[in-house]
Amino acid sequence: MTNFAVLTDITGATEEISASHAFALSIVTYIGLGISIVCLLLTALVYTYFKSLRTTAKYILVNLCVTLAIAQLIFVFGVAETAVELPCKIITVALHYFLLSAFMWMLIDGLHLYYLFVVVFHNHEHNTALSL
Repeated sequence: MTNFAVLTDITGATEEISASHAFALSIVTYIGLGISIVCLLLTALVYTYFKSLRTTAKYILVNLCVTLAIAQLIFVFGVAETAVELPCKIITVALHYFLLSAFMWMLIDGLHLYYLFVVVFHNHEHNTALSL
């Protein structure tokens, strides 16, 4: 199983795969994570560098990008650290914290979009109806 499959396995049934498949999957995983981390950090840098892009939605996006980048970095450097129990627990807690933080930033982004579109348009409809 790949590293991500191990994280999401709820059955506990781990299938054995060949060494060549395991190597190929690990290469694809690390290349994909490397590209993702670079793009996330580049997005965060662009939005923090250009002042014209600084809005509430962009601050939320920057925080989400940084949180996901940190979680992926922890995963890349910590997924193989399972030999000693204490570092494994520390990495697990940090990974869960940053993934939970990413979900919270997604929730904040969703609420922000809700207030931007639904609440504003709902209030606009009531104001228009009152003016008629």
